[in-house]
Amino acid sequence: MRARLAIVLALAVGGCSSGSGLRTPDAAADAADAPVAMGRPDAAADVVEAGNPDAAADVREAGNPDTAADVREAGSPDTSADGGGRQDAAGGGVLWANVNKQGASWYGSAAALDLVANVLYYQNADGGWPKNIDMTTRAAPLDRSTIDNDATTMQLVFLAKVVKASGDTASEQAFLRGVDYLLVAQYANGGWPQFYPEAKGYQTHITFNDSATVHVLTLLRAIGARGAAYSFVDEARAAKCLAAVAKGIDCILACQIVQGGAKTG
Repeated sequence: MRARLAIVLALAVGGCSSGSGLRTPDAAADAADAPVAMGRPDAAADVVEAGNPDAAADVREAGNPDTAADVREAGSPDTSADGGGRQDAAGGGVLWANVNKQGASWYGSAAALDLVANVLYYQNADGGWPKNIDMTTRAAPLDRSTIDNDATTMQLVFLAKVVKASGDTASEQAFLRGVDYLLVAQYANGGWPQFYPEAKGYQTHITFNDSATVHVLTLLRAIGARGAAYSFVDEARAAKCLAAVAKGIDCILACQIVQGGAKTG
């Protein structure tokens, strides 16, 4: 499966990184009982014919007021001149953008556990997290759960590191709720919408832009393997993660555009 996933993820990143809610060709509708065109259960009629120039406008988020203001989770703009984080923020001065780049021992520190409290504060009742929030502070309002802009997957990686280093029970429970959120959010056809469960318009589409699907698949595969970083995950949940990865790969392959009878690369 690893080699297959590597090929598929390369395809998803290289061919779909700039489009949101990629619409599938006719071949996708023939390949599965559930429509994969838009990632919606009722999307069979929305399949875009390969080569249709009008489709380009449908798969871009350009000009959308919800996305024009999107900024990466790059940490707080209020940083010191030497690049450190805000001194009044959780995490001991570590920028949110760098939260998963620290040495292993840091995740067992008081600073890391202080940051966990903020991460749990922003976790929604559905188990997911909002995007574009510097979680070293609680200045931003709560928002809907999404996998866009590294949201949810970034928090899960952080929490797993804390669990590994400290055995913190609250972090473990929040992590497992987040994993369950990703599993529930997956469509029957294998794709993930940009937002779940409160999605609007294009946010219901299967989302490849910003490597959202790739991040989810990569994380679920690692969790399913139950390596050292995720050894605390129970076998039943790990098996569900691997099953979700297999469905996700099939969805990406079904979404591959066909032009002139041949699949594009």
